[in-house]
Amino acid sequence: MDGAVVEQGESPVHLTHEPSSSVTSASCSLVEIKSPLFFLTVRLSNASGQQVGYNRYLFASGENMAAIFELQKAVVEIKKEQQIGEDWVSVHNPSDRTAFFIWLERDGEPSEHEFASFTENYFCLLPGETQELEVHFSGPRIPYRVGGWNVENKSIR
Repeated sequence: MDGAVVEQGESPVHLTHEPSSSVTSASCSLVEIKSPLFFLTVRLSNASGQQVGYNRYLFASGENMAAIFELQKAVVEIKKEQQIGEDWVSVHNPSDRTAFFIWLERDGEPSEHEFASFTENYFCLLPGETQELEVHFSGPRIPYRVGGWNVENKSIR
């Protein structure tokens, strides 16, 4: 998966108070999609253009998701800035491959009293994309690591 955009569009919608109502639809022929796996990325912005919602959905153009077991490794770059009680982390994908299901977790033995929480977890990065997130600590700063489905684990100290 090289991050190529096959179809792109924008559609103004009016949201109601109904808990489940259709607001728009999109379609694209699978013939145009050359990869066995592909994403649908949905962004919701308010009237001023500020993003208020985001989700990325993984699909297969074939019968199943078996292609996920054949993914080549992707490399991510990690930058960290320490603040009082939290870290600001930037995860960047400089490779030409999608980095699948990147996760952050405690590096070492779990502890009932010392833990970290992450503002984002289990996300995918297309080539060239960056995800900014915060790491909050319950007490003293603890080591954690970043890994992924096709990304090697990297410790962050």
